[in-house]
Amino acid sequence: MKIPSELVPRCPVCGAPVTTNLRADDKFVEDEGWHAAADNYEKFLKSCEGRKTLLLELGVGMNTPVIIKFPF
Repeated sequence: MKIPSELVPRCPVCGAPVTTNLRADDKFVEDEGWHAAADNYEKFLKSCEGRKTLLLELGVGMNTPVIIKFPF
């Protein structure tokens, strides 16, 4: 299966194809937005303490075993 090139998202500044922000290479961005999202996730987890909570990890790999750990 191929994706038509006109459907590939492109950078509005330089026109290069965009990629996902994965911890796979030196292009991973861990900026203020990333840290704000991490803080919100921590708050969410704390709000679930003592309650039954189901976490579904869909499409998660083992690239970052220090962040994604199992069992919960």
